[in-house]
Amino acid sequence: MSGEVVHTPYGRTYYVNVEVDEEVMRDVVKDVQEKFRKYYSTSLLNFIIDIEELRKPCEIKVKAKL
Repeated sequence: MSGEVVHTPYGRTYYVNVEVDEEVMRDVVKDVQEKFRKYYSTSLLNFIIDIEELRKPCEIKVKAKL
């Protein structure tokens, strides 16, 4: 084996599409942004992926309740 890549399989990318109260979503996003600023050397914006960038997206819809 020469270590040459001969095939790159593209499987599904599962993602969760959560339906949640807007106020709850704002609070969660604010908290995550604060954690990123405090603990990571990169920006949260570097982790955003548009649906168009996925080859085989597979959506999982969830309705969140508190």
